[in-house]
Amino acid sequence: VGSNIANIGLILGIVAMMMPIPIRNRNIRFDWGIMMLSTILLILFIQNGDLGLWEGLIFLVALGLYLFWSLYQSRRKHGQAGETILKPSYPLYLAILVVVGSVVGLYYGAEWLVKGAVELAERWGVSDRIIGVSIVAFGTSIPELATSVIAIFRKENDISVGNIVGSNIFNIWAVLGATAVIRPLPITDIGVLTADILWSAAFAILLLLFMLPLSNGKITRTKGAFMFFLYIAYIYLLFR
Repeated sequence: VGSNIANIGLILGIVAMMMPIPIRNRNIRFDWGIMMLSTILLILFIQNGDLGLWEGLIFLVALGLYLFWSLYQSRRKHGQAGETILKPSYPLYLAILVVVGSVVGLYYGAEWLVKGAVELAERWGVSDRIIGVSIVAFGTSIPELATSVIAIFRKENDISVGNIVGSNIFNIWAVLGATAVIRPLPITDIGVLTADILWSAAFAILLLLFMLPLSNGKITRTKGAFMFFLYIAYIYLLFR
C-alpha cells in the first residue's frame, strides 16, 4: 500500500516536475480502472482484519485475466497496424540465466531490506507499519523512478505513466495475492484500514483528475509538485 502511494505521489510527482507528461493513450483509462478496481477489492477484503487464501486466489485469477486481455489487445493492435513482433535479442539459455540470477539477487535484497527496516523501527520507536509504508515503500519504488525518468526523456510518455499504474496493480494482485495464498496476512495495525488504504485510493483518484482529458491531457509541473508535496504531507503525518 505504501509503495502504491509512493509510486503516484513521490515518483510520478518527481518525474512530472522534471518534465510535463502528455497523456495521449486513451487505453490508460482501462488500466487506471483496473488499478482502482484492485484498490477497491483490497479495501473490501481487509475489512475483516485478514487477507486470506481465497482473497489471494481471487487476486491472482484477476491478474491472470488482466494480463491475458492486455496481451490479446496488444497483439490485435499490432496485427491491424501491420507491425511485426520483434525477435528476441537473447538466446534462451542466456535469458534463463539472467532471470535466475535476478531472482537470487532479489531474494537476498528483500531479506536485507526487511532486516534493515525492522532495525530502524526498533531504533526510532515506531511501528512496523510506519516503516513499511515509508522507508520500505520508497526502497521498492526506486525501480519505478528509474524507469519513468528514462521513459520520459526518451519521449515514451505512455511507459512513464503505464509503469506506475501497472506497478500498483501488481503490488496488490500479484504481491499480496501470492503472499496471501502462501500464508494469510492479518491486519494487526488499524492504521492500514483507517488511513493508508484511503490515502492510496485518494492518490489514485487524484491521478485520474490530473490526466484529464485522457485523449489530450497533461500532467504539468504544477500538478507534479502538488502530488509531491501531498506525499510529503502524508509522510509528515505518519511520523508526527
